[in-house]
Amino acid sequence: MDTYTIIGQVFSVLAAITSFISFQFKKPLHLIIANSICAVLMTISYYFLGAYSGMALNGICLVRNLTYAAKGKGRFFDWKGWPIVYSLAMVAAVPLTWNGPMSLLITVALIINTWFISLNDNQKLRYSILVTSTMVIIYNVYVFSLGGILYEGIGIVSSIIGIIRYSKLRKAPSEPCDTASDVPIDNSDDTGDVNN
Repeated sequence: MDTYTIIGQVFSVLAAITSFISFQFKKPLHLIIANSICAVLMTISYYFLGAYSGMALNGICLVRNLTYAAKGKGRFFDWKGWPIVYSLAMVAAVPLTWNGPMSLLITVALIINTWFISLNDNQKLRYSILVTSTMVIIYNVYVFSLGGILYEGIGIVSSIIGIIRYSKLRKAPSEPCDTASDVPIDNSDDTGDVNN
């Protein structure tokens, strides 16, 4: 491995570690900060790995996540056209960052993810992550991003846990608290991997 590849792998592993740690947070602001750090780390990683489509798309996702996180804080952030804007930005990035057909795969995955995040329905988002993160794992195998594979794998596992936990909570409405921590359940901050 050359120096650029090693640096790229280090940044992707740091993103995976940050992602894992972020699932321990309860406050939405902490999750947003952690997911933003993950997006920055993956953007840097993809640059060093020569995966320019992944780099550009993660930069767009960083801005998207910050915009979506500010929903409810004014008309600008609540505008219904954001998914279209971010989808068009992603499509525009493809010819500028072409890495071959896999550029299309990660672009489609992140456009789908963009629309599901905009729905504000965590359960639908979790189901979509099972598909979109699998698509991004394929991209990460192609560009040989070990941390990227781990990062998306963490997102898939987290989504599966969220799906199971949510379905159990729906079956037992008399238990409004998370029994592990006695903290009231707030699904608004439990979105799985909002970077993809």
